[in-house]
Amino acid sequence: LLTMARAATVATAASPLAGAAHAVVFQLWLSAALTADALAVACQAMLAAVLATPRTLKGTVPRARDATTIALRTTRLTVLLSVLLVGVMACARAPLVAALTSDAAVHAMARSVWASAVLTQPLNAGAFVVDGLLYGAQQYGWAAVS
Repeated sequence: LLTMARAATVATAASPLAGAAHAVVFQLWLSAALTADALAVACQAMLAAVLATPRTLKGTVPRARDATTIALRTTRLTVLLSVLLVGVMACARAPLVAALTSDAAVHAMARSVWASAVLTQPLNAGAFVVDGLLYGAQQYGWAAVS
């Protein structure tokens, strides 16, 4: 949170236009990142539920196989989501930015940093999902160093 506030401060100190472009691009980046986080939360809940199921219940499938299935499906969905986020953000820059501002100068400034916002989405999605998998499996030590 502190780094985000510092980035906004630096952008605004450079110029009001840069601050406005930063705010627009950051909001769109954050919206896409939180979409990936939603997948991570779902993964975390499913994995925790599977691992918390007592082994003594009749008819339960072995937990390790279920956990592996959840992890593999989530990984596939993460790759798909990453491709979709990059595609949507790359193709729909103008309407997305226009939804937040009508200032042509802000549009131009946002265009100059848009690629970095787009290209970090696969990294964001991967990081959120790895955290979701680790937290769901109660592997907090691994989550702290990952």
